Amino acid sequence: MSEMQQQQGRSTFSHRLIEAIFLLLSFFAAFLLLAFYYFTPADPGWSHTAALDKIQNPTGYWGALLADFFFFFFGYTAYIIPFAIATLAWLIFSDKKWTFESINLENTVQFLVFLFFLLTLSCLLTINVLPKPGSLPDGIPAGGILGQYFSLLLLKGFGFVGSSLILLFAFFASLTILLRFSWLHLMDIIGEKIFQGGFYLKNKLLNKKQSAGEAETENSETSVKDWTNDFSAEKDTAGVEPLVEKI
Repeated sequence: MSEMQQQQGRSTFSHRLIEAIFLLLSFFAAFLLLAFYYFTPADPGWSHTAALDKIQNPTGYWGALLADFFFFFFGYTAYIIPFAIATLAWLIFSDKKWTFESINLENTVQFLVFLFFLLTLSCLLTINVLPKPGSLPDGIPAGGILGQYFSLLLLKGFGFVGSSLILLFAFFASLTILLRFSWLHLMDIIGEKIFQGGFYLKNKLLNKKQSAGEAETENSETSVKDWTNDFSAEKDTAGVEPLVEKI
């Protein structure tokens, strides 16, 4: 077998492996989302025990266990995890040049930033949202145990307002890194659109005033012409009437 055929065989195997990873991650994301959606505190879970013959979650024992685990630590923030896994699967599948060797320091930093993003959002939910009864394990706040622990540390040191400002800053900073998004660029785009809208309205108002002025001028000319025609008709009539009387 030639070296070119070996490279083609490796590339074909890598492509099939990427497809398998894509399918596996997509299945796991859908499985988690279903488990989260049908979660009930009465099912057996990581944080408590229950009868195995009365599982209401359609994903079964392992689905109920995973849902309880993620809700216990992250609260409502856990709903982001299935979508993050599905996004990761699509990014891997859509990148034709992706290999395991392409994992670098940037990917590691992004993963750590994603964990920090989950933690920040969990803290924000803990101090601002009350959980709906039955939507989380009993006694768990909206941001989970992690959100409760770190939010209490912040509240003791900075109070509610200071903690909220720090968490909002951290939330948007981590979101910027994850999405590779520039808020300054967004501000430039918004400013440009505002200026374009202003110039458009200005030109439209000028055109409207110009059209109104032209219409007024035409009406004036029409009125003068009508008055002239009426005057000429009256003059001709006045000249004809004496002739009629003489005849």
